[in-house]
Amino acid sequence: MSECHEDGTLKNRAELEMTQQQEIVTGTLTPDQLRDFVQSLAGFLPLITGPITIEYGSGTNVDIEQMWKPTPIAPADFLSFIEQSEEQGAFRLGSGDLIVRNGPGNLNCTLCHESDVHFVSGDESIIRQVIGLCADRGLDLLWSSYPVKDRSEWQPINTRPELRPHDPRTVS
Repeated sequence: MSECHEDGTLKNRAELEMTQQQEIVTGTLTPDQLRDFVQSLAGFLPLITGPITIEYGSGTNVDIEQMWKPTPIAPADFLSFIEQSEEQGAFRLGSGDLIVRNGPGNLNCTLCHESDVHFVSGDESIIRQVIGLCADRGLDLLWSSYPVKDRSEWQPINTRPELRPHDPRTVS
């Protein structure tokens, strides 16, 4: 990562932070909020990616050989993958980790066993879209550079629509 613009001037701290990996996490979601968010995520994934991979993580009910093994699927199959996994008893939303990565590798999303959702990306556009996606649902978010070393690094992002000065998805 370069600390300078093409013209040789130094980037400011905010510019450097936006080019580094960042993590956004929701607060704990109710089962209804989590299901609603997964529905929204299913509509969001095709906008930023081609094929995705899904991995079963902690708290899932699969053999160890299946855990953390990337399974490629089309974004359009995301919801049916979750439904089938729940029907088969392999995964339960909010009780196990399901890791979703996009093809270019600039988004890592974890549907977490703690009933929250984590997003990691170094792509400013994706981070802003995630903030907008969450703001549309009135969800509070925390932000940190990635990887998070200590809980004190988390900073709240106020995403309540009435308090946002602008729609982050429209910022270029």
